[in-house]
Amino acid sequence: MSESLEYWVWISSMVKINPRQKYELVQYFEDPYNLWRVRKEELEKIPIINDIIVEQLMDKKIRSGIDNLMKIINKEKIKVVTINDTCYPECLKNIYDPPVVIYVKGNVEKDENALAVVGSRKATQYGMDTAWAISHKLSKYGITIISGMALGIDSHAHKGTLEAGGRTIAVLGCGLDIVYPKENKKLMERIIEQGAVVSEFVPGTVPMPFNFPSRNRLISGMSKG
Repeated sequence: MSESLEYWVWISSMVKINPRQKYELVQYFEDPYNLWRVRKEELEKIPIINDIIVEQLMDKKIRSGIDNLMKIINKEKIKVVTINDTCYPECLKNIYDPPVVIYVKGNVEKDENALAVVGSRKATQYGMDTAWAISHKLSKYGITIISGMALGIDSHAHKGTLEAGGRTIAVLGCGLDIVYPKENKKLMERIIEQGAVVSEFVPGTVPMPFNFPSRNRLISGMSKG
């Protein structure tokens, strides 16, 4: 894994800087390594940077934690895909606040023909059967099915695709070293073999409620409908 990826992981790990701000920082400095080297006095002169951003960028604890994050990434065989990589989903770049990094387990592809199938965790049997059938049929036409690996509709969308031999992507609201929900451990393994599991959150990020609206924008941004 390239050493330069450490700086991408570094900026990705800052929880007090929102995705849009991270995107603007990367655009301004062109590479996170350039941002890593900037002195505090210089940062304070840049219009797009506020006090919270300066605090995060200068935080020694965040900087010193990168080595441990990289060890977990290597151990878990997680791919670090930056917004500058050719395999980064093109349509995801078009949203207002694209993640500067996505973490991937499985096969990284463009997935230009992708649709989202999502729904309630407490779905009826009819709803789950319908999600399975729709995903199963669409995948036969070479369409990638994207969902969130939650219980209910999401899980059945993934399962329908897998049974058809198609490609499916699960977008998580936690780090990829965490299986959530735990009941879907085997499903996650199958998705990794036959597609990919994706997250914008660094390893170790637990599935907090406020992570899921952010996760949902990736599902929307990576799909055509």
